Amino acid sequence: MPETWSRPLVDRTPARLRRARAALAAGRPTLALASLGNRREGALLRIDALAALGRGREALATASRALNSGPLAPDLAARLRIARAEAHLETGRVAAAEADLRQARALAAEPRTLARLALTEARCCWRRGEPERAGHALATARDVCGREHWSGVLAAVHEVEASLARDAGRLADCQDALTRRIEVSRALGREDAVAAGLADRGELLAYRGGWQQAAADLQQAAEIWRRLGDPRAESVAGLRLASVRLAQGDLQAARAEADRARAGAGSGLDRGRAEVLLLEADLALAFGQPAVSEAEAAEAARVFAELQDREGEARARVRHAQALLARGAVAAALRDAERAGRLGRRRPDLVMLAEIARGRALLHAGRPAEAAFERALAAASSRPAFRAVAALGLALGRGLGPEAPEVRDALVEIEAWGDRRILAYVRADLRIGAAEGGAPGFEEAGVAGGPLHGLLGRSEAMRTLCESLPRYARASGDVHVSGETGTGKEQVAQALHALSGRRGGFVAVSAAELHDGTLHSTLFGHVRGAYTDAHKDRAGLVERAEGGTLFIDEVQDLSPRAQGALLRFLQERRYERFGDTQSRAADVRVVTASNVPLADRVARGELRADVMHRLHQLVLELPPLRERGDDLLLLARAFLKRFAASDGRACPDLSAPALAALRAHPWPGNVRELMNVMRQALVDCPGPTILREHLPRELRGGGPAGEGLAGRVARLERAAIAEALARFGGNQARAARLLGLSRQGLARKLQRLGC
Repeated sequence: MPETWSRPLVDRTPARLRRARAALAAGRPTLALASLGNRREGALLRIDALAALGRGREALATASRALNSGPLAPDLAARLRIARAEAHLETGRVAAAEADLRQARALAAEPRTLARLALTEARCCWRRGEPERAGHALATARDVCGREHWSGVLAAVHEVEASLARDAGRLADCQDALTRRIEVSRALGREDAVAAGLADRGELLAYRGGWQQAAADLQQAAEIWRRLGDPRAESVAGLRLASVRLAQGDLQAARAEADRARAGAGSGLDRGRAEVLLLEADLALAFGQPAVSEAEAAEAARVFAELQDREGEARARVRHAQALLARGAVAAALRDAERAGRLGRRRPDLVMLAEIARGRALLHAGRPAEAAFERALAAASSRPAFRAVAALGLALGRGLGPEAPEVRDALVEIEAWGDRRILAYVRADLRIGAAEGGAPGFEEAGVAGGPLHGLLGRSEAMRTLCESLPRYARASGDVHVSGETGTGKEQVAQALHALSGRRGGFVAVSAAELHDGTLHSTLFGHVRGAYTDAHKDRAGLVERAEGGTLFIDEVQDLSPRAQGALLRFLQERRYERFGDTQSRAADVRVVTASNVPLADRVARGELRADVMHRLHQLVLELPPLRERGDDLLLLARAFLKRFAASDGRACPDLSAPALAALRAHPWPGNVRELMNVMRQALVDCPGPTILREHLPRELRGGGPAGEGLAGRVARLERAAIAEALARFGGNQARAARLLGLSRQGLARKLQRLGC
């Protein structure tokens, strides 16, 4: 915020106004407001303070009341009109701001007023998308500030310089201007202005791929605003920091920052709330909740529209289009992208984003998309990362495949930038969409990577599961995950932990590892001297999971003694280390899993009914692969890409006969079996396409004569076990964990299969 420009040459103002001016200069607008009354001579200070707090409508009303309160000196009237013009700009009313500036121009006399007038005119021209006029006005403001040595106004000049340079794609110049702004503000002792400069520079550094430095600047800005007691400004830095964390793939940290930012932004009709809604839309899409993302983006667009902020509404429409694409609503996404383009037509960066969204929608619809991506490429100017995104879309729109140099070069640039949102929602989507001929509706379910640990799917069952996960994660009860072997129960448990926001760790154990002889020590730990070999205190699984999640797999295999110990712990949430008399409280969430219905084990007398009922507080059921439709092909391609990248080779396509063979197989081993099949097929395929003969014999229908389903399953089990043992150097416990078995269960299988 510029230094106050209501200071007279001889300071004869009342003490309360001097206190308000000092508080404003120290970056404490709330304190400044508290020192001010409703008298007219304090109006300019009040307007500055309200503007600093983001209360643009109140600033506008204050300026209007002051202008209508009676006769004013011409220069004071000019200053009030400039202040009202700035409030109009804050609330998105550019035309009204220009009208006030025209009247102020005829009244302004003092150099400070003329400097502020030129600065506000520059801002207005920038919002109008007229960079040349903005540059001329800025030169006037800079010249006056230089002659009069008004460093506070000069800091604001550097702020607008940075905005103009950014729009022109001169990102290095933009960064230099922001650094000068920070230095000038620091020399003035204006901590609030320093924080604002750091926040803007952090956002720019993220734009340029400097994620670590961006996070450092944004954290420093948030700390300054926290110290100044400005929750709204702290929220601004928090929102930008959350976006950086999201781009880095740290969804849990992004969620925590978003929650703090939401608390600071409040719930009123203002730009802060709209920005929070945009971030929530991004997070929901990253967490695989396209319906939630769509709703948040639509609400953000509504708020921006009511504020008459066309640029903000354009950004919200782009987010809305992305969410609609994730849901397969291609026609609606295309309409939103086109509307975003009209709203942001004066801003090259908004044109670029809108045209990329429009091009993606056209690719999904199987329609020509080259023109949209060409416009995006032209608008991207010197923004290398987005230029690469547009170039990738252009190549795919021309029908080029993954091996084309244009496609590979663009992907290299995008990966070097490192924004995982772009990698997840553009690169993967466009690459596979092109490989499928631009089939509409293709989308990875937005849950790949990050805390959701590789869960993929677009089937109704997986969409329902992914939309349920955040609700279950934040619920207070324990969760039981039920599903066949190989469906990904531990991945779901890890996702629940990551989405819960719990600060502790994730600790996993198989029920078969809880032997009766060491049960108490394993679960709850022991103290030194509790038994012969207890040479020191040892934390148990519960203590290691303190503040986090304890995952117990194959809970149906718990012994009767272990069932009793678990039930008692779940009811009381207290435990004692073995050999200790001190009772300890536990803040641990328990997630259990089973590959058979617990009711079946109760009916057979192998599981206590009260244990089952206690575990069945919240139940998630994972669908088998055979019930997930096209998820089979989505997962197959995802595994191929992962293994190909690990091997340093290009990812092959799947031929039509190979796809037919995959669809025909019953997949008794579910996702784990599919993963093993894809790994083997990649090794057996020397060329660019996986053929039917590259698949295992059981998928080709060429198993041994007379071999039934049981024989095929046994052969697949042998292959999976051999691979797991090889991966962990023969360690059966770790191999069993990978396979979703207990160590004893693996031993029994090895004996039964003759391995």
